[in-house]
Amino acid sequence: LFNSGASAVDLTNWKITDNDPTHVFVIPPGTVIAPGGHLVIEGDSTPTPPALDFGLGQGDTVNLYSPYDQLVDTHTWVGHAAT
Repeated sequence: LFNSGASAVDLTNWKITDNDPTHVFVIPPGTVIAPGGHLVIEGDSTPTPPALDFGLGQGDTVNLYSPYDQLVDTHTWVGHAAT
């Protein structure tokens, strides 16, 4: 996630989902992105927090919701990126 604003953004209780509605990751309290900063949230293959407890696979979607369940952003892809 990238904060393009001039102020810090507190993501406490924001939610990340994929295209399976039962996969919901709630961003932990105190998670803040500084102005111009990034937050990397790893997939389910890392024990380092913050980390999703579900995977984002080929042909998937990631959704970002406010704490009030309003869809803020979404991104869909059809295959894995080359690494």
